[in-house]
Amino acid sequence: MPRTMNLILLTIFIVLCYTQLISCDTHCACKCCIGEPCTPTYQGSLFLDPCTDLGCMIQCRMEYPTSCPLDGGSGITEGRCTSDPPPGSAIQQKANIALITIFFSIFWIVKLYM
Repeated sequence: MPRTMNLILLTIFIVLCYTQLISCDTHCACKCCIGEPCTPTYQGSLFLDPCTDLGCMIQCRMEYPTSCPLDGGSGITEGRCTSDPPPGSAIQQKANIALITIFFSIFWIVKLYM
């Protein structure tokens, strides 16, 4: 019984660590272009907590003033909230490390108790 309880507690601990590491706050993906007609291109991703599409669009304009036109300006500013971090970001790297850690932890637990 104590081994089972230890296994359960360790599993809960690992899951809590995992969710803490990859519970990404919302990101704002910015796509913009200047002029008419134009095709918006990806400018970058911003960290916003909490994120709303309107707030995201405003932040895109502030962060990328040479690429994202101000309100009423000629061009397009698209700001979309997403829970997916941009590839290669620090949060994505933490998520990958967390997944590897969990995999090896579960492997160790199974090997130890089986």
